[in-house]
Amino acid sequence: MANPITIRRRLVIAGFTPISEGLTPEELAAHMSEYFEGLIETIHRHGGEVNQLLGDGALSFWGAPRHNPDHATQAVEAALEFKALLAELNSDWHARGKPALPTRFGMNTGEVMVGNVGSKSRIAYSAVGDAVNVASRIEGINKFYGTTILASGRVRDGDTDDRFEWRHVDSVRAKGKPSRSSCLNHLVSRATYRQTYAPLGMLTNKGWIFTGRHSSLNV
Repeated sequence: MANPITIRRRLVIAGFTPISEGLTPEELAAHMSEYFEGLIETIHRHGGEVNQLLGDGALSFWGAPRHNPDHATQAVEAALEFKALLAELNSDWHARGKPALPTRFGMNTGEVMVGNVGSKSRIAYSAVGDAVNVASRIEGINKFYGTTILASGRVRDGDTDDRFEWRHVDSVRAKGKPSRSSCLNHLVSRATYRQTYAPLGMLTNKGWIFTGRHSSLNV
């Protein structure tokens, strides 16, 4: 049975190859362990499940195995919290002579199958469906726009529009799909926006349109 969940796929470390080439295997393993410790704690604190730890990132989702009507909101909160934590970690690593680990986030909400997938000799608990693939495509678009966190319109519409400030980035069409889907770059929680950005006269997404890029993009 398919259930609606929010997927953060993928969370990827930008420039991971040159970072890994500059460290010994032991140094890289220790560095990544510190990174993943902060990441996993943040995801779990906001009700998410870590599905896969990849060499340069992770796949996580909200809304399974237990039903969670706030899956979209909690996924966004986790992304924003880890982004803030990562800024502190990168500063600390720089002071200790270690490389920073800049991270890109791609988020989407949709119906997927969640359960054991594999063969008789090897199985893995995973989320399978087009929504997962779309989230992965969205993560990759960050490189094109120079953004850090991109989410589909479905994430915004999942009861998050009144809790966070969103900036519309573009409407893109994934390769092989007939229609465009809206991609949004979320900025900060509404409370942080009011405390930090509103006094400076910054606009919300309603009047702040990203310009200077193509109106469509095959990804």
